[in-house]
Amino acid sequence: MFFITLSSCTERARVNPFDPGGDEDLGKFISPHLTSSHDRVYFWWTDVSNYDIDSAVVTRYRVEAGTLRKEKGVSLSGKISGYVDQDISYDKKYRYSVSFSSGDYTTDEIFSDTIKPGPGYLWVFDRYYYYLLVLSYDGMHLYTTLPDLVYPYFITRTLQDTVVAALDLFFYGFILLYPNSRAWKVSLGTKRYKMIAFHPEGILALVDYNNRIILMDENLRVVYQRDVSGDIRWLKVDRDTGDIFVGSDAGIARILPGVSSISYQMIYTDSSMHGILIENKKKLLITYGQGQLNALDYGGNIISSQDFPGLVSMKYDSSKNRLWLTSNRGKIFFQDMDSKTVKEFCSGFLYPEDIEVNPRNGDVYVADPWMGTVCVLDSSGEKLKCYSNRKIPYPSKLILTLIGG
Repeated sequence: MFFITLSSCTERARVNPFDPGGDEDLGKFISPHLTSSHDRVYFWWTDVSNYDIDSAVVTRYRVEAGTLRKEKGVSLSGKISGYVDQDISYDKKYRYSVSFSSGDYTTDEIFSDTIKPGPGYLWVFDRYYYYLLVLSYDGMHLYTTLPDLVYPYFITRTLQDTVVAALDLFFYGFILLYPNSRAWKVSLGTKRYKMIAFHPEGILALVDYNNRIILMDENLRVVYQRDVSGDIRWLKVDRDTGDIFVGSDAGIARILPGVSSISYQMIYTDSSMHGILIENKKKLLITYGQGQLNALDYGGNIISSQDFPGLVSMKYDSSKNRLWLTSNRGKIFFQDMDSKTVKEFCSGFLYPEDIEVNPRNGDVYVADPWMGTVCVLDSSGEKLKCYSNRKIPYPSKLILTLIGG
């Protein structure tokens, strides 16, 4: 979440309820803020309870070639503390103004700075140097470095897709990271964990270094724990159904948290699995080191099987029902999950290790540590631009948070 300072103009010709002393700046009493996100603008003001405000007017201007074009004005009556504008486009630039009225007195317009709403932030993780940066979604400029991280080795999104949770080797718990440099440490006792996932019912799923799956409730009390055979490599949660999947070199286990009991069932045994992804149609997508991709139902039955030479990573785009894949042969694929057609791109990558998809506009981000770049492709696979940063020489993991937390 980021705030934008607004400049104010105060009417001074007479004593009025907004300026009782006659020489005070309105901005000292009323502090409007804008918070821009992927599909709306939150506009609110504070410290107005001492003023007898009858109404406020919020006006939106679109910025074009340095000029302001008024698009709409909204009148708000009574002691309203803010306004949310949802009719926006994230590829446009805007300015907002607000004015307040009380009886015969009306303030001048208080203008915002120019803003450009956007889909969020791209987090780039360099696992070789154990460094994590947050980049703005447009232009990939460095937004901030993150505090309180010494040795981050596992990162994931929270359920709301707004912040990132990180495990640090030197902290007994997890750290919630916000794009505005805030961090919230959550201690979990005296045990370190190597994986974490968030369940829609408030359950926290964790894997410790003894390959034990642990479930905690909202009060961080252990409600379930079980040793898992093999080395646990993946922990996935279906946000729609609540199913928890634990993948190890022995196979895949399915955990169903219930009201009074928690069921545990091995549904698939295979020691050669390379990765696991959940598709939103109750399917598991399983990759293998030799480039094979199997689709399984939640009972562990194989539905389909395909070959993608050199398959490294994959990401499912639910907005287009499309699967994006990267290959260690420098290629990018996408597969239409309805027609099953596959399109291949050779975009000049060396080793595209991770891929992320923006569901708002279909843009695709690819991290290539061998080239030291993060590249942006459009929804058709055409490369738009590539970026590099000396602080992340080997970008290897990408996470897109849709709303700046």
